[in-house]
Amino acid sequence: EASQGNCVTHIMPGVQDKPPSKQEVQDVRQKALAKLEEEGLGNFLANDIAKLKSNDEYVSTFWKHVFDLPGDQGDNAAGLVPKTFKWRKEFGVDKIDEKDLNQSVLNKGSLFTHNRDKDGMKLIALAMSKHVKGADSMDDVKKVLVYYLERLSREEEGKKISWVFDCKNAGLKNMDLELINFIIACMETSYPDILNYIYIFEMPWIMGAAFKVVKAALPAAGVAKLKDVTKSTFGQWVDDDNRIESWGGNDDWQFKFEPEVKKQKQESVQIAHNESIYEEPNEIRQRKQPSSYSTHPSSTPTSMSSMSRSESVEESIYSYASVRGDPRSQVLRVSPDQEIIFSPSSSGDLSARVQLTNVSDKITAYKVKTTSPEKFRVRPSTGSLGQGQTTTMEIHVSKSQVPNSASLSRDKFLISAITLDSHEMSPQMIQQMLKKNKPEGQYRLRCKISSDEALRPSQAANGAVPSDMAEEVKKEAAKVMKKLNSVIEKQENFESQMMFLVYGGMGILVLNFLLLIILLFFNSCPEQVPVS
Repeated sequence: EASQGNCVTHIMPGVQDKPPSKQEVQDVRQKALAKLEEEGLGNFLANDIAKLKSNDEYVSTFWKHVFDLPGDQGDNAAGLVPKTFKWRKEFGVDKIDEKDLNQSVLNKGSLFTHNRDKDGMKLIALAMSKHVKGADSMDDVKKVLVYYLERLSREEEGKKISWVFDCKNAGLKNMDLELINFIIACMETSYPDILNYIYIFEMPWIMGAAFKVVKAALPAAGVAKLKDVTKSTFGQWVDDDNRIESWGGNDDWQFKFEPEVKKQKQESVQIAHNESIYEEPNEIRQRKQPSSYSTHPSSTPTSMSSMSRSESVEESIYSYASVRGDPRSQVLRVSPDQEIIFSPSSSGDLSARVQLTNVSDKITAYKVKTTSPEKFRVRPSTGSLGQGQTTTMEIHVSKSQVPNSASLSRDKFLISAITLDSHEMSPQMIQQMLKKNKPEGQYRLRCKISSDEALRPSQAANGAVPSDMAEEVKKEAAKVMKKLNSVIEKQENFESQMMFLVYGGMGILVLNFLLLIILLFFNSCPEQVPVS
């Protein structure tokens, strides 16, 4: 609180996730740099200091992290900077390399990152059943954990992450409070505003008391980020395709450590100054109508509905200038950049891949449109990319939808892109911006099939199943066998329990029968008359 004369003003906490103004960012930066100089710049990493000086988004994370603390939010944010920087220097985050980590801990799978939650945040998991307290050096485990946090900070361009504490099949030997407290400390002071949620998956009752101790040490804002989930409720936060099978999802992914792919600066590809803005298919159809129709739209419903969507889009595509020009206007590199080549996939349909690379100096959002949305399955069809980041879209179409190569060549795709000033945007906000904002880059692609042979039924000359389909069949059979084994195991457990109940019941009946005989025996004995 601050006092002015006889008036006392209470400074209230800030608003969660509300970014600071430019002036507030500058104030926090100046205060933080002053505190660093007081303690001596040699006590901190040079890269951290440079990032503080140049990256407004990084400064904003400190501001948003302390929103719930009492007092001035700017002072609290500036005070957190030296604590964070000092820890990073002392822990040696700049010296952590995956080659120097304990490979046994790294490949065990107790820590891993895979898929995203419904907020679009990367998931990092602690598989507690694979971590046994005292089995590995705690320093080695902490280094692997920090390696993943540093790696995610680079890959996700400062976006938030969500933890999954996978407690399934875990017991007291797996409950390591030192490790849990280290994770919480990292989220509280070492990596500001990085935490989205902590999902505690199927926590056994025997661990409940330990987690109550952890919750008691957290502030109210931290407790609000804890979510107790089970197989039946985890879908509220992570969809089926992003949940691995052990979490009740459809993803049959198995852990295998994958080395980090370091990003490289991409050379710019030139595009034209006179790019037209994106037009939705109905807008293209309206544009193609004579001007007299446009003034009286109600008078031509039949001609509007009967027009071929593919023809109207085709006209728009080929009237679009494809000359490459100013490199400064480039947003995405699209590969392939002219034709999407479809070929048979192992699942029996036709598939193609398109790679998108952000070659701008900002975060880029993109969306994909097609002339036949009912025909194609595109994943992902929209998203965002950090500077230098690459994603691969997979496009699938059923062979039944493609009677011949000519029918596929009539379909077109359009990729629109805009740049974002901030990465702190929800998927819903990005969708709205893609709809409302004028595209800064557009990329039109034709469809083509690799060969007419691709449309023929996949069968070898001798009538045998091709090797690629055989592999797919094997995978599907393995999935079925895995589920069947699980059912058999559960059935065997159920039978064991039933046998235990049967034998237990029979034992109780025998015991009761013996007790009944004993009681009858004593009751039948004549009472002895005392001799007087």
